[in-house]
Amino acid sequence: MKRLITIFVLISLFVYGCAKSGKGGDLYTINVNDDNIEKVDNYDISTLFEDSLTIIPLQVTDECLLVNSSSFSVVNNYIYYQDATTREVCRFDLQGNFLNKIGKYGRGPGELMASDHFSVIGDSLLMMDMSMGNFCFYDVYGTGYREYELTPFVSTTYFEVIDNQLYLMTNNCEMHNLIVQDLRCDNRTYYLPADSSFFDSYACWETDNQFFVNQSGLYFRASSLNDTIFVVNDGVVKPAFRIDFGKDKMPNEYIAEHGAYNLIVNAMKDNYFTDFMMYGIVDDKLFADYTIGKSNYALLHNFADNKSVATNCFVLKSDGTLPVHTYRIANNTLLFSAGASELLKILPILLEHGKFSNAATKQKLQNLLANLNEDSNPVIFVKQFK
Repeated sequence: MKRLITIFVLISLFVYGCAKSGKGGDLYTINVNDDNIEKVDNYDISTLFEDSLTIIPLQVTDECLLVNSSSFSVVNNYIYYQDATTREVCRFDLQGNFLNKIGKYGRGPGELMASDHFSVIGDSLLMMDMSMGNFCFYDVYGTGYREYELTPFVSTTYFEVIDNQLYLMTNNCEMHNLIVQDLRCDNRTYYLPADSSFFDSYACWETDNQFFVNQSGLYFRASSLNDTIFVVNDGVVKPAFRIDFGKDKMPNEYIAEHGAYNLIVNAMKDNYFTDFMMYGIVDDKLFADYTIGKSNYALLHNFADNKSVATNCFVLKSDGTLPVHTYRIANNTLLFSAGASELLKILPILLEHGKFSNAATKQKLQNLLANLNEDSNPVIFVKQFK
């Protein structure tokens, strides 16, 4: 399942949640499997973006051999890409030149055995070791570290740091809280969603989830089985909107029958909804991915007219039908990555048959293909929203 992370200049969703409602109650509802939803194989999102496309091939060195499908971020004019094998983070400049590695694999001081996520905070990078049960603040230049003990420790795979506040979800069947910990003084606050009664209906699995932030607050979903999106603003947790998966939503009796640990396997086999990940909101549009059974879908929802498009993939037809897979939205910018093996298959077809509205983009892609080989590192693509 796609997991990725995400974060930006956006418009208030909560205003929409209060002013409008879809089917299924007073809370604004996005009907993913409504019969009227537009469903297409590929959906062109070119009209939302400026014409220019920035292409950043990540440099290959003896220290830095990466594979695709790992966490990456662009912060303070640097690219951070996590090694999918060692979980160390490689830092690049905006031209893709390798600068240094951050973190180290191992069991010793300042070393990590298992980490799937990182957060950049100024000149520091925070990582959590899920196996050792500790956090580490690394100097982004790779010259030092300090360990941070989270007491009591909370097992999770995703966290976010905003203004020295560490946000993470409990991964405990008896504690479905959003935790906010002040990194300066170790004060901890537990936020239980206002309409927390949904916890009585679901078995416990995968309570850790991604967050996204805009001017209205921090948005989160407390469980992968929960269809309500909450917002935290000024210390108050409120429902913001909900997702209606219709016939693909797992019935409560199905959850009780299969239990928490076998639930995912059975739900995939029987084609139920198992995941919904939010990637970002720009203006009045929500970009997201969701999973039903073994199939992944992309979703674009327009809050202004309460309409959705469900598709197998977002594409940028203005760039010769360039597919957008692993992506995140930050600072009014779309960021997505692609591995060398994937690009070596796609680019020749794209360049031969694609209809480019921008000749400069086609030349950039031709130059990229000429310098790619199977051993190349992933490539980062940057597209600005209008």
